[in-house]
Amino acid sequence: MQLQDLPLSSVALQRAIDYHPLMIAPETFLVDAIALMSQELSHCPWRRDLMNSTEIVRDRSWPVTGVGMATLALTQNAEFGSAGWLQTTITLPGNGSGHSESGQDWYKLSPDSTSIWNQARASYVLVMEENQLVGLLTERDLIRLAACGMNLEQLRAADVMTRNAIALKQSDFQDIFTVLNLFERHRLRHLPILNDDGQLVGVITPDSICKALCETLQGLEQQVNQQQQLIASLKAETTDRQQAQEILRQVNETLEMRVQERTAQLSNLNEQLEQEISERQGTQDALQREFDILARVMETSPVGIVMVNPQGQIVLASDQAERVLGLTKQEMGQRRYNSPEWRIADCEGNSLLDEELPFQQVMKAGQPLYNMGHAIERADGRRILLSVNGAPLFDETGELKGVVFAIDDVTDRTRAEQELRETKEQLEVILQGIADGISVLDGTGQLIYVNDIAARTAGYSSAVAMLQNSPSQGWFDQFKIMDESGQLFPIAQLPETVALQGIETSAQTLCMLDLATGEERWSVVKATPIFDEYRKVRFVVVVTHDITERKQAEQALLQLNEELTGWVSELRTRNREMGLLGEMSDFLQACLTQEEAYGAIAALVEPLFPGTSGGVFTINASKHWVEAVATWGTSLSSQVLFTPNECWALRRGRVHVVNSTQSGLLCPHVHHDPSPTQSLCVPMIARGQAMGILYLSSPKPGQLTEAKQSLAVTVAEHLALSLSNLKLHETLSIQSIRDPLTGLFNRRYMEESLERELHRAQRKKQPMGIAMLDIDHFKQFNDTFGHEAGDAVLRTLGQFLQRNIRASDIVCRYGGEELLLILPEASLKDTTQRAEEIRQGVKCLNVEHRHQSLGAITVSLGVASFPDNGVTGEALIAGADAALYRAKAEGRDRVVTAGEEINVRYDG
Repeated sequence: MQLQDLPLSSVALQRAIDYHPLMIAPETFLVDAIALMSQELSHCPWRRDLMNSTEIVRDRSWPVTGVGMATLALTQNAEFGSAGWLQTTITLPGNGSGHSESGQDWYKLSPDSTSIWNQARASYVLVMEENQLVGLLTERDLIRLAACGMNLEQLRAADVMTRNAIALKQSDFQDIFTVLNLFERHRLRHLPILNDDGQLVGVITPDSICKALCETLQGLEQQVNQQQQLIASLKAETTDRQQAQEILRQVNETLEMRVQERTAQLSNLNEQLEQEISERQGTQDALQREFDILARVMETSPVGIVMVNPQGQIVLASDQAERVLGLTKQEMGQRRYNSPEWRIADCEGNSLLDEELPFQQVMKAGQPLYNMGHAIERADGRRILLSVNGAPLFDETGELKGVVFAIDDVTDRTRAEQELRETKEQLEVILQGIADGISVLDGTGQLIYVNDIAARTAGYSSAVAMLQNSPSQGWFDQFKIMDESGQLFPIAQLPETVALQGIETSAQTLCMLDLATGEERWSVVKATPIFDEYRKVRFVVVVTHDITERKQAEQALLQLNEELTGWVSELRTRNREMGLLGEMSDFLQACLTQEEAYGAIAALVEPLFPGTSGGVFTINASKHWVEAVATWGTSLSSQVLFTPNECWALRRGRVHVVNSTQSGLLCPHVHHDPSPTQSLCVPMIARGQAMGILYLSSPKPGQLTEAKQSLAVTVAEHLALSLSNLKLHETLSIQSIRDPLTGLFNRRYMEESLERELHRAQRKKQPMGIAMLDIDHFKQFNDTFGHEAGDAVLRTLGQFLQRNIRASDIVCRYGGEELLLILPEASLKDTTQRAEEIRQGVKCLNVEHRHQSLGAITVSLGVASFPDNGVTGEALIAGADAALYRAKAEGRDRVVTAGEEINVRYDG
């Protein structure tokens, strides 16, 4: 194959340029440059030995049918063409039929026959200063320095870089032959490409040329494969060809051995450099972790932390120490531990000598001291009490380097302890002077305190006598305790017994009959548990109020009131019902949603019908089911879910009453075993439309009187009207803030929410992210499948977003196929990550319309964050929109973060 036959001119010049080379500053240390280069290092599989014989070993992953490895061998007898190109023979193993094919191709030889000609881009870094190329640093420079024994850690890139590197202007970059001639003429391995302004565009290396040539070789390989069948028909190979192949095989083996030896040497050197870099990085990470831990401890410690050097100077203080001492860190650094401004004294106010101060005690003893109490004067003149703990600070040689103090302001605590003692004394006087009996039990029920009133109620002469002589528990066993009805009151339900279980009950009125004297006394008993920090009962305080005289007076009045009770009972019932009915109406009118009303109906309706069970049932939106939304009573005699045809009241549109003698007329939804004694179904109708029923039942006759039935009709009318109004209100509210197609919030709600969340983020000093989402090629969906299919895509996407966002997130339809997500408390990084998750999830959606799959959809997202990209809603939306434009311009199906403004447009 001749040079003109090789399609090198078809190789795209731009593909040979590395547009993202590694770049460092001149002041960068060599060890940091080595670490950067080692992360990206790779090698092109072109090899050359000292015998001037070159081979290109293609990786086994190259797609050649029937070929495990293709070797391109360049022998010493190869013929050089023009411009330093070498004409060589391509030898491919047979395809299984015992035949092989050969062809000719051209490859460029390196002028340096002792080293690998082509390196990946990580074998060099560009040294840049103010966006200008000032030098070039290669792995040869590093190996040369290492071989000379120079200390790489002390050198910077500017010390060893190759200055005035040869570069090529992009306008002079005509074809690959131009670059190859420059490589050969100047023995280059890296050629920077500059634009007309001298700015760096990229770098061309033998590796990039190798990549372009390899793509051309793949085309040649396809031509060789097409000729394999013809070549396979050749049944014999000449002796000269066999000898040549054997010579090439031996040369290849020699080359492979020498390349392996050279590769091993470079690998060992690389491993040594990597180990040194890793050890240094590990040491830095360990120091940083220790520093972070110390800083975290100081910032989160509830006490102030102060470090004093051996000279008595304050050298370090935490934020809490600033608050305790009332000084800034700078002001503390200007004071010594014994500065007169402190006016240090003991807790009694006595001034301390210098040797009595905590600093001198710790320095002399070399041991920590704990819980030292001292008084000092803050900068604002306020006198405070401190609890001081001090510990010596030694270095690794054991030399004392200072003292670390933990200081805590205990002024308020000391004052509170004093006030607590005074309060306890005052409380003792009060408890002995009140008219109620007070007793205190511990968590086990042991009586630990009682005042004189409680002791006399229990039959003792004084509190001291009761504490000394009463049994440890169960001192009430000497009484017969009854409730107001005269029934024996269970000991397990006594207020003090229940309180010992951690339950606070209401006051109980009890009658205590002294079994020894026969004296009967009435008391109102209230027991209150007091818990410790683990919610275990620590004490129980029992208050006993003697109401014996009041009970005797009540008994006399009870007889007089019995006659009046019968006269006013019915009037009270009517007034009570009207009051409850009005309260129900007012409450339902104040409800904002049907669910809120459902939760209140049972509590509002049940008092109107005492002695009955019942419920409110509503017809669902499909009109197929009637479901209980509120129930009350001990036993509901109806199913909670049934069809409208299973209720006679709904079918007839009127009240349906059934007594015990008419069990055959019970509605199908009413339980028949056992059937209620009385059953009442009242339809709830509003604006001519049945809303449901009010159902009542009673196990006893006489409960659902005609008056109660009339009341039930009134209640049903009120319920129907209220629920109808709430349903209408909810419908209008949803329509005002929701997009009818996607079910997402509309733009008006988005603007209100964005303004609200921005105010909240500013107030809490927290970030907030937004993401603008646009469906890729949405116009094609409409043009290909119709607008109904486009609506199906929008609906599916809206449902997906609602399922995959947090409860605090807000997703809105911004306009057309553009959606906007508001993510409170999300940083720019978090918002970008969430946007990427959404983008990946959308690609898995399967949208169908009329039983036809619309194929996969993709979205592009632009991300912006408060305050990084703006502090107003308009700025954030503009930033996210600009990022979305860039995502579209870069190829769609991606997430782009808002950054510098770009002048780009795209066709939706």
